[in-house]
Amino acid sequence: MSLFSELKRRKVFRVGAAYLVVAWLLVQVAETILPLFGFDETPARILVIILAIGLVPILILTWVYELAPEGLIRDSGESVRTGAATSNRFDRIIIVALVLAVALFATHTFIIDPAGDAARIQEAAQQARSGALRDAFGDKSIAVLPFENISADPEQEFFSDGISEELLNLLAKIEGLRVISRTSSFQFKGTNLRIPEIAEQLDVAHVLEGSVRRSGNKIRITAQLIDAAADVHVWSETYDRDFKDVFAIQDDVAARVVDALKITMDVGLPTVARHNPEAYPLYMQGRHLLDLDDPDKFERAESLLLRAIELEPGYSDAQVDLSLLYDARAWYEGHNGNHELAYQLLDQREELLQTVEARDPDHVALNALLGWDAFAGGGRRGEARDLPRAAKYFEKAIEADPRNYRSLLTTMILSDTLGRTDLTIRIGEYLTRRDPMGFWAHANLAEAYGKKGQFDKTVAAYRTAATISPRAVAIQWKLGVALLMNGEPEKGLEHIERDEHPAYMWHGKALALHDLGDHEGSESAMQELHRIKDEAEVAPWYDGFSRAYAYLGKTDKAFEYLDKIQQSGIEDLFDIIENPYYLNLHDDPRWQSLVDEVQAERSKIEFNPKLPPEILAH
Repeated sequence: MSLFSELKRRKVFRVGAAYLVVAWLLVQVAETILPLFGFDETPARILVIILAIGLVPILILTWVYELAPEGLIRDSGESVRTGAATSNRFDRIIIVALVLAVALFATHTFIIDPAGDAARIQEAAQQARSGALRDAFGDKSIAVLPFENISADPEQEFFSDGISEELLNLLAKIEGLRVISRTSSFQFKGTNLRIPEIAEQLDVAHVLEGSVRRSGNKIRITAQLIDAAADVHVWSETYDRDFKDVFAIQDDVAARVVDALKITMDVGLPTVARHNPEAYPLYMQGRHLLDLDDPDKFERAESLLLRAIELEPGYSDAQVDLSLLYDARAWYEGHNGNHELAYQLLDQREELLQTVEARDPDHVALNALLGWDAFAGGGRRGEARDLPRAAKYFEKAIEADPRNYRSLLTTMILSDTLGRTDLTIRIGEYLTRRDPMGFWAHANLAEAYGKKGQFDKTVAAYRTAATISPRAVAIQWKLGVALLMNGEPEKGLEHIERDEHPAYMWHGKALALHDLGDHEGSESAMQELHRIKDEAEVAPWYDGFSRAYAYLGKTDKAFEYLDKIQQSGIEDLFDIIENPYYLNLHDDPRWQSLVDEVQAERSKIEFNPKLPPEILAH
């Protein structure tokens, strides 16, 4: 008998085939299930090696032994009467394994893969954005963690936080260095995460950390720059100085970072502004209390800021923050019915801002604030919206500090209002990389994506914003409507019904039920929306009704409310014409007439901010 015939008689081919099919099935199951439990490719790779090694002994055992009704017996070399039954048994094993393999393939292809497509697309887009930033900055990226307060007085923590923030702001001015903003860096305060873990979450190559001890007029600052990938110190220094030298210390730390990262600069290093050594800590403590947004802390914050200004009459930072404090106090007083006091506070705010503008017209925070006042309009004094004026202030703020986070955020919002959606997205993607935990950057970027019809990106950006601040006003509604536009009405309705604001909830519910085919429920939701707004003692919600009726395809009703918006000023329509809510109106001649009028007014507004090259090249 030939070797081939003997191999066939001893069923070596059948067992080998069955083994390979079962092994392939096991590998597929492992590749599908193990990632769900957080495993990487290592366990699946080990399984493949074990199965490959196991094939040889299985074939040897099949040659030596035969499966008979009484169990495994040594093959005598003669034909066995049970060969047909045994063959059928192996055939059944192969058939069952193949059926399971086909079922697994179908599940993976038609269920698991589609469910993961959106996540993979978003991950790929995120990697592309990260890659673009790495191309622009290489390993020149850094996060400044809150310096630890090791002073005997725990109240000095405001000062250690302030030192960290000042260093962050100083480093952010350096061209060629990507610096993560305060919102994202300070979220790790008090955590036990290791530096490599923090750096991975923030997507940076380096981390600057340290400590601050203040005792009377003496100060000790320890700073250390860490290579996050290697988790090793690149540079560290301890400064024991008089308190008046705190500004020189910050300048030296920035210079050492630039030197350690081998950053080449065309201009000199930026430096920290010098202030009265007595006024500086008072200002920092007052700003800290202001940031808490606690009315019970306002009186103490005001006294600290006023004392800082008394010690240094030209302290613009302190005066701008005091104006913010008066604004916050005016809101609370007005909300509680103390309107006369609220107006007095607004008068004081206006006087402060005029004083700073006359003395320091290029002050970054001042111009960003005045620009926002002009952009928002319709405020507590009923001022009209003034976009040309806002544009000028924002241009001045960017020119003074092209990488200032707040100035870039307001520039992003104005560019979106002016219909420059591509630029809006560039700025937004840059800001979300600098501040992964920045709610407003993600939320405004999501809206810009929607105006370009990129609803998968809109959903992803709103998801991030909702994760950062799940109870932010209307965020669940915005995410829900984005899901509607992305063809996911069931999921959209889930988020819409979570929104705590009744008007937004009923507005979104009308749209979601419409998409789900429940037109009666949609109509009931719109009636409830009208009832809520009629009973509310607030300004008419014309934009809300116009977008709802436009989405529902009720064209005439939509234009009825658009006309009401237009009566208060054409600029109030600037944020509407690219909005995807209004897609159903695009074929109506009235819509094109509206678009033409908006574009004509937009063209009159000059806005050419001198943005940093890394944004324009992105």
